[in-house]
Amino acid sequence: MILLWLLILLAAVCGLLLAAAVLRRWLPRLRAEFRQLRAAARAVEAMAVERELGYQLQMAVQTPALPSPSGASPFDSGRWTVLAGKGDGRGWPADAFYKVRGLAMHRGALHASLTGPKADGPGGQVWRLSDEACTQVGGDLAGSWRADDSFVDHLFSLDDNTLLAAEKTGVWRLSDDRWTHISEGLALGEKCGPYSFASWNGQVVMGQWGHPRVALLGANNQWTYLPDPEGGWGAGARTIYGLVAFKGMLYAGTGTGRLTGPASAVWRYDGTSWEKVGGAGIRGSWAREGLPFVLSLGVFGECLVATVSRPEDTPKGASSVWLFDGDRWGPLAVGATPALMAESLIMNDAIVYKGRLVVATGHGTRRPAQIWMLDGSHGWRPVGPPELGHPGPGEGGWWVYRLCTDGERLYASTAGHRGAAKVFCFTPA
Repeated sequence: MILLWLLILLAAVCGLLLAAAVLRRWLPRLRAEFRQLRAAARAVEAMAVERELGYQLQMAVQTPALPSPSGASPFDSGRWTVLAGKGDGRGWPADAFYKVRGLAMHRGALHASLTGPKADGPGGQVWRLSDEACTQVGGDLAGSWRADDSFVDHLFSLDDNTLLAAEKTGVWRLSDDRWTHISEGLALGEKCGPYSFASWNGQVVMGQWGHPRVALLGANNQWTYLPDPEGGWGAGARTIYGLVAFKGMLYAGTGTGRLTGPASAVWRYDGTSWEKVGGAGIRGSWAREGLPFVLSLGVFGECLVATVSRPEDTPKGASSVWLFDGDRWGPLAVGATPALMAESLIMNDAIVYKGRLVVATGHGTRRPAQIWMLDGSHGWRPVGPPELGHPGPGEGGWWVYRLCTDGERLYASTAGHRGAAKVFCFTPA
């Protein structure tokens, strides 16, 4: 028996010695082949990235024309101030919130939705902001939600007396300084809630996060879901990030809720069914795979304006702003992307301010945020407050989340780390 075990042990040792000899002989070759495969994969990836820039340059010939700016830029004179969030006794404590997600004008005053100290709360409030005072109006107040178990996304001004808020537990309506929970007909939960709003054909529509759907607000505060696209919203789609009415139809922009995935698409609803009109190269739109977000939708003149996310390996000259005339897409200002904009992962919003297109950028790390205006030569000019170049302490990112105007002033909110929740105000001279 002992002899048998010795033979087995000897065979095992011989096997190990033989394996070691084989590895010594073949391992360098395997390593070299692995390096070659990795280099080839990087080359293919680089070629795909460069093809994206070439594709954009090709599609740029069909980019719809925006209205031509007239007169001097509103940013030629004027000044930025911090309206709320700097911890000077006006507004919320400087380190209490992570983001100001929503901005909306209501009864002549700017309203802001706040979430913190983390991106998902657990605190969520709404504030009314003015030069004279900053006052909390939502969260433990006026019949509203619990402020210590909440987060608040978009705000939407329906009319002079009605403001809607997309809060963790559902949709809330502020009228005559009182809040009412209006979520009848909605299927919501811990992993699904209201996110974005728009007005379409005289009615309010709402887009959800978690389970992407679009609902229509009818009589008696009853919501009704529109039909989903045939086959669904697409692989990885988690949120309806933007809704807007354009040329009589309703448009929706989708995203993954993460910084990866191929869920960026624009859909169009004609009152009966949805059609995918943007993403994957459809109608000349962005063709790159793995673009996770359509971050905002807006209208300027006869163009639908979409801003999309910008993965780290995006070519420096590529555009993250696309225009749609109802038939064809085209990228805006290809090859004219400033260095800071090219480094910006996020372009969360766009707005028309005094006849100029203005977009907001930032990043998930410590890179500075900025606000940009498209000038008459189709170049991007930085016009944001100096404070955007100096993020506060702490871990996280720094980006401009939302833009809003009362027709005279421009407001911008920020997010990305604890203490990042601020509202800036530009007043032209």
